[in-house]
Amino acid sequence: MANFSLAGLDISPSEFLGAFFEANETVCFRVFSDRSDTAFSGQKLEKEQGRYETAFTDC
Repeated sequence: MANFSLAGLDISPSEFLGAFFEANETVCFRVFSDRSDTAFSGQKLEKEQGRYETAFTDC
């Protein structure tokens, strides 16, 4: 039987995304509310994978 853990991994978002995307590829994130009683209709963030670390500082 395998021993699995739900403990968090010490990996940065850029390292995680780098496994799926090249540094110059655009990655799109979409955020939606899971509540039906909210006026929030969602938000989209597009960022080059290699610039993800600055996604929330240079907007």
